[in-house]
Amino acid sequence: MRLDRKGIPAKVLYGQSPKYISVFNIYRAMMSQLVMKRLNASFWARAKRGADDLGNIWAPLAPSTHAYKPLSPMEKGTYSIDGTLKRGLLTPAQDHLWRTIFARIYQRAKKKGVSDKEAKKEAAERAWGVVKARGGRTLIGLGRITDTNIRTGRLVAATKPGTVTNNRYYAPKDQVIRIGPRGAVKITFNIPYIKRVDAVRPVVPPDISKWIEEAHDIAILEAKRVYERIRDSSPDRKRRTKRKSSGRNKGSRNKRTPRR
Repeated sequence: MRLDRKGIPAKVLYGQSPKYISVFNIYRAMMSQLVMKRLNASFWARAKRGADDLGNIWAPLAPSTHAYKPLSPMEKGTYSIDGTLKRGLLTPAQDHLWRTIFARIYQRAKKKGVSDKEAKKEAAERAWGVVKARGGRTLIGLGRITDTNIRTGRLVAATKPGTVTNNRYYAPKDQVIRIGPRGAVKITFNIPYIKRVDAVRPVVPPDISKWIEEAHDIAILEAKRVYERIRDSSPDRKRRTKRKSSGRNKGSRNKRTPRR
């Protein structure tokens, strides 16, 4: 990726010059914050079943996943659910019927040597079949829609842009972002289940070069300001500037005025 350094030497911009390390620090800090702002906005767009500014979307959740996520306080009130109900939207009588049928089928299957997993699956299917036939409602039937990848909030919180203080970027919990030379940006998250999430719905899109370029165009201006301030205040530059000025003044004094 070719990025305009605005006259800043590469070794300065990428942290290889101790004298100008503050140039590298402010550039890296601003780049990190600006890129994460774009990623956080992208995350929310995709979580709401839309596309981000790059056109990326996430695969939709299964209806059962939407249905059986933990309900919010508002949803509990909307669906008239109290803390005693654990299966869909069943009334106490329907829930008792479900448990009775489940226990009977489960015990029968176990006696036949069926595995515990298969016994529970068969028992649940039979119990739901009877209860739904008698008017029992389920969350799937309500067509409930929830946000994607926001079950605990930990992942989306990790994509939030950090703060910039004293030319340093302070990332939120679980976020790691590294800014390398020539527009290299690497974003990772210290979350145990991130690989499982990325396998189905990648948090960081495969191509974020547009975000990097736009962040660079802003960050490089601040980096240039810091670079020029340090450069112009260095003793060597001041001496060179003074010598040039003295040379021009001496030349003007020695210049003769032509006779008329």
